[in-house]
Formats: sequence, C-alpha cells, structure tokens
Amino acid sequence: MTREKFNTAELLEAVAYLRHNFYHHEPIVKSRKSPIHVLVYDEIIKHSKEDIDASQDRTREGYSLYSISLAIKNPYIFSAFLKTGAFQNKLSPESKWLLDLKKRPGDDIYQMVCYVEDAIGHKNMMSNRDIELGKNILFHCLIVNSLGDFYKLDTPEKLEVIDKYIEDFGKKYKDEFFYFISQNYDQESKKEEFCEYLVTKMKNLGIDFSENKLLNKFLPEEDYYKKEPSKFFISSSYIKKINNLFNCGYKLDEKNYSYYGDNLFIAILKSERRDIIETFIPHLTDLTPKTGILAEQDKFVEDWVSKVKPDLAQLVKRSYERLSLEASLDKSNNETKPKVKI
Repeated sequence: MTREKFNTAELLEAVAYLRHNFYHHEPIVKSRKSPIHVLVYDEIIKHSKEDIDASQDRTREGYSLYSISLAIKNPYIFSAFLKTGAFQNKLSPESKWLLDLKKRPGDDIYQMVCYVEDAIGHKNMMSNRDIELGKNILFHCLIVNSLGDFYKLDTPEKLEVIDKYIEDFGKKYKDEFFYFISQNYDQESKKEEFCEYLVTKMKNLGIDFSENKLLNKFLPEEDYYKKEPSKFFISSSYIKKINNLFNCGYKLDEKNYSYYGDNLFIAILKSERRDIIETFIPHLTDLTPKTGILAEQDKFVEDWVSKVKPDLAQLVKRSYERLSLEASLDKSNNETKPKVKI
C-alpha cells in the first residue's frame, strides 16, 4: 500500500531534522546520493506551490518551509521547493534573474540561487574586503566568492550564466570587474583562466580597460620616517599579475606619482631590478622630470645604459628615445596651434 504524502507540518519537521544532522552547503550532486535527502526531496515535489507557501508552524515562532529550508543551506532541498513554483514572492531580484535565464534551470543555477538567498540574508555580515570587491550581491556571489567553484566554468550552464551576467551588467559594474581582475589575475589556478575569460568577454562589449588606474596600487609609497630614501621596490610575487594587467590594457597614472623626487621612469631604473624594468618600461608614457631639468635626466639615463647588459640597455634606450620624441612632437604641435583671443 502506497503511503500518503507528508503534510506540510511533517515536511517542516523533516527539513528541520536535516538542518540539525547534516553538513550545510553540500553540493547538489552529493545530496542527490543521500537516501534521506532524496526522500525529503521526493516528498516536497508532491506538494503544490500554494500549500508550501501557505505553510507555517505556529509552535516554531513563525517558522515556514521557506525560512527553515533556507536555514539548512542545502541547495538540493531548496531546489525542490523552487521546482514546485513556491517562494516566488520571497525571492530576491537577483535570484529571479538567475531562474529566468533558462526555462529549466539546472543544478548550477539552483545551487547559486540558494547561495544568493543565503548571502542576502547575511549581507550585514560581509567583510569589508568582500564589500570592497563587489557591493552588488549577485556580483559578490557569482564572481567574488562563488559557491562550488563557479569560476571554474566547467559546465555549459556556468558559461551561460557568466556570459549573460557580463552582457547585462558588465558595463554597469565595470569598476567592480576591474578591481576583481586586478586582485586575482596572477594565481596559478582556474581563477587566472576565469580572469582571462572575463577580460575577453568585457572587451567584446567594448569596455576600455585603460579607464582605470588600479596599477598604481602596486607602486611603493615614500616612507618619510626613514633617514635615507628606500630603493624603489615591488615584490617579485606581483610581477606576473602586473604583466597580465598591462596586457589587458590597464594603465598607470604617472603624472600623479613620484618617488623621492623621481618620475616613475627614473625610479624604476634606480630599482636595479631587471624584472621590474622589463615589466614597466615598455608601458610608460611620461618622462617629465619631477625635480631638476630634462638635461640632467638625459645624462642620468645615458650613464645608466652604459653600465648594464646590452639587451637591457637597448630596451631602456629605445623606450626613452621614443618617449622623448613623442614629447617633442606634442610640444611642437602645441606651439604651432593658433592662440585663441578671448
């Protein structure tokens, strides 16, 4: 004889049992192999959305199937309720955006919806670092701290979600994307590939990576507490990241940077670090001395290239000559422009 389905009060008790006896945030693929989770899941989908949405246990101070199913942080169980059509009036716009992407969402989307709803419920507990990386909660969940390694892009559905998110929000949240990429584009992992993917998709939207000046945060600051000026220094662990960012199109704000009276070009030469010189010099655009005169700077560069290996000397010499020529052409063009009488 077939057993009658659980009523909603029994369902609530079953979900509450899962909350107290099983690990939270378990991936859907793992929960699907758990007999007790499968039993509860199968009971949930026997109910109508109306019955589920109306359920409430007065003995539990207002607990509903929505609140307790979210509290267990189990995407598999939460997805069962969503598949009945329940909870629609309680879901955030971010979750609705995810569910609207496909007529029949798969595990990746349901898992992310559960994560988004949980993150929204704990938004006030986000760390300052998380807030800095992305104030938009969907950006935070999909890009910054995605559950189940969403950034691996190892399923078609993940690709669909990220592609659509960039299409819909890439321009609106470009500053958040710029910052995230600047933080993560150096790891020997799937996150490096993820950053490459984001860059390609954003460039296809016409987003200009030169609009930000985030590279300046890698430059050393003057330390006025030291008796002698510190040598220009950048950790070698940052070099790969900086190279990647230059290749994306990130730019430096050279005009607003100086290091103990030197412009960035001269400060980099004084670092005497080949990796720093080879990374930065080809991308610099400004030779304007911060102190002294241009002739003194020219003499310093001439002396410097005479003391280093030929290949490095050639790189610096060519870059310096190119920038000097560009500066002289700019000056000539400005001088020949007709003056406007006011």
